Parts: sequence; C-alpha cells; structure tokens
Amino acid sequence: MILIFNKQFRTEEKIISELMKKIKKSATVNKSYEGNTEKYEFDNLDVFFGLIDRKVVVTNKMGDKIMSMDCNYDAYDEMQKARANWFTELLDKARAREDKEKDKKMRTATAKVKAPKQSASQEIAMAKALEQIRGL
Repeated sequence: MILIFNKQFRTEEKIISELMKKIKKSATVNKSYEGNTEKYEFDNLDVFFGLIDRKVVVTNKMGDKIMSMDCNYDAYDEMQKARANWFTELLDKARAREDKEKDKKMRTATAKVKAPKQSASQEIAMAKALEQIRGL
C-alpha cells in the first residue's frame, strides 16, 4: 500500500507537521521528566513523549488531551513505521529546541558576567594609556 494515498496517513502527517511548526515557533520551552516520559511545555501546548511505550500525547495548557498517538514500531505495518519515524523526528525537534533555549540562556548569563570584567579591563587599559601619554 502506498501511504501517500491513504487519507489517515495524510491527516496524521499534517498533524505532525503542525506540531513541528508549533515547536519551532514557540518562544519558551521547559523540559521535565514524569517517570519514563519526557514532557515539553511550549507556549500554548504540552507534549509528552513516552520513552518506553513510544506514545506521543499532546495537551493544551488546561490539561485537556488534544491528541494521542501510539508510535510503536511494527515492521509489518506501514502506518506504524511512519508513526515511529514521526515520534523520533518530533522528539529530536523538541530536544533540539530545548537545547537551543538552554544555549541562549547560557550565553545571556555569560554575557552578564563578562560585561563587568570587560569594563574593568577597559578602564585599566585606558588608565594605562593615559599614564603613557602623560609620560611622553
């Protein structure tokens, strides 16, 4: 069976595509663990990745379930193969987005620490230059 002609496949593919966009465009992301589940909190939705049961659950901020998808790999079922691939892609995207947010926060914190040190070293360099100019 060719999956692109399957209506269910196209519908689920659109859902995954929309989730990818929401993950990418989210201004904030928080990661936490609940048992064997990785939870990602984005701007207006939460995504749960069951690492053992390979299940994706999407909820809104009120906790209402929007979608649940079983993504266990099955070599004999083309839809399950596609779902397993989507699970991996979504999880990779969420982890990358969270890493990007961590890096951004780390750079901001580092810049705040370096700024006073740089200004102090600049003041010392200016004072040294002034002394050298006076000595001429």
